[in-house]
Amino acid sequence: MRLLKASKSLIGVDITSSSVKLLELKKSRNTYQVENYAIRPLSDGAVVEGRIQNINEVADALSQALDDARPATRKAAIAIPASVAITKMLTLPAALNEDEVEERLMVESDHHLPFAFNDVAFDFLSLGPVPTSPHLQQVLLVACRHQDIQRWVEALEQAGLEVVAIDMETFAIERAFSAMSTYLPLSQGSPACVGLLDIGAAVSSFHVVQETRIVYTHDSPIGGEHLTQAIQSHYALDKADAEQAKKRSGLPDDFQHALLTPFLEALGQQVARALQLYYTQGWSVEVTHLVLVGGSSSLPGLAAHIATTCGIPVALGNPLQPMQLNKRLDGQALAEALPALLNVCGLALRVDL
Repeated sequence: MRLLKASKSLIGVDITSSSVKLLELKKSRNTYQVENYAIRPLSDGAVVEGRIQNINEVADALSQALDDARPATRKAAIAIPASVAITKMLTLPAALNEDEVEERLMVESDHHLPFAFNDVAFDFLSLGPVPTSPHLQQVLLVACRHQDIQRWVEALEQAGLEVVAIDMETFAIERAFSAMSTYLPLSQGSPACVGLLDIGAAVSSFHVVQETRIVYTHDSPIGGEHLTQAIQSHYALDKADAEQAKKRSGLPDDFQHALLTPFLEALGQQVARALQLYYTQGWSVEVTHLVLVGGSSSLPGLAAHIATTCGIPVALGNPLQPMQLNKRLDGQALAEALPALLNVCGLALRVDL
């Protein structure tokens, strides 16, 4: 079967190891309006390495997020982790139309996929002619097993959502980055190559974006959860209080020296290593800027520290910057949540597709 397509009035849904996030966008002339959003935490173990382990807890968190956000639609887009999907660039005759490409892929599936085609959800996109051979076209194939998306769909349906689009995290990130790139203060002059650091709860992902495509990704085993755990242990706080203290800087004077500085140094070293690996693997296009997103990207001193460590200008990313806000939304609360909304924004932007 083909992966489901999006329709109008769409909610982006992002499920990670630490939380579920909802974002509803409304198309407003040539821009978008943020209608509703919500974030609800998940306990440790509910989602592990991109797979849902406790479907009831995830569905309950989604239901609570829906109660908080009160969106005008129940149609939703979800992203599967890149780790459970297969992507391949194929070369096919340019004369083939979309139906003929689909038929060709079905017939030749055993050449492209390591599992039975009956067990596959797939989609494809023609990227146009091969530059040196205009009689051929480049086709991007994306596929995954039904069992790898089934629990994601079940969790949303259990919460009362209708899944109308299934995306891949990489594509959602590219879409959100493309929307915000022209508004970044360091992107004036349209740099061709930008590093994007997404600081998650358990893992930080370093992406290199050339034009609008992610060409390189390196994951580092350090994320905002490590700082939260250090705060919990150092100050004898529970997880919720530690998270709030981290966000609002409500910690004693020794926080900077004892906990924050070591965390910034460790993260900076990981970014520098990821950048070095990018070059040593043969990529020659220079990364000219770094953009920070993710739940811990706005930590005080983080941008300056990474800029110094890597010798590259750093900016904070805001995927919602060019968008209008519904007047009933709390702008300050949304501003605090912004760093963690990159993926879910990219999904909600499928309202145009």
